[in-house]
Amino acid sequence: MNAGDIVLVPFPTAEAKEGKHRPVLILACVPSPFHDYVACMISSRIHQAIDKFDLVVRPEDAGFAETGLKVASLVRLGRLATLNESIFAGVLGRVSDTVLASAHRHLRELFSFN
Repeated sequence: MNAGDIVLVPFPTAEAKEGKHRPVLILACVPSPFHDYVACMISSRIHQAIDKFDLVVRPEDAGFAETGLKVASLVRLGRLATLNESIFAGVLGRVSDTVLASAHRHLRELFSFN
């Protein structure tokens, strides 16, 4: 698994209950021997996008076919989780390097302590 991959997982709900299988974007591999990854949820509810933070990927975007997503989707950068690869149900595809770089940039801005 690599940053930029989209995988299916039972993503936890905000109430910490097990959720249904959802696509997530792998943002980073945790440097440990435990095969953990930092990921964010992907949703088809693009109307919930947080302006200048979340990312929307659309069928007309370059590289959309490689994502494995079926419809325009929202990369919800505020819905982060650390997930073990043992719960991955399958790989859908991969986002473009541009989308991944944008996600990393937005998260750097969020976690900036300056």
